[in-house]
Amino acid sequence: MIISVVVYIEFVNRYAVQLLTPASLLAKINGKEAIDKDEIEEINELFYDAKSSAKILAEQKDKYMQ
Repeated sequence: MIISVVVYIEFVNRYAVQLLTPASLLAKINGKEAIDKDEIEEINELFYDAKSSAKILAEQKDKYMQ
């Protein structure tokens, strides 16, 4: 159980770090020097982690070319 919690925490941290670059770019586009809650929320709506993306693709596979 402890190992799965550690793996989950590492996964969440990796995903959060991956959102920092696009959030930083969005903040600069918006004329800000730092990332705030608005950028994090907007970027979080635009990007999914790999597991969520795979699930969405599987659920909507009939909408894509094969």
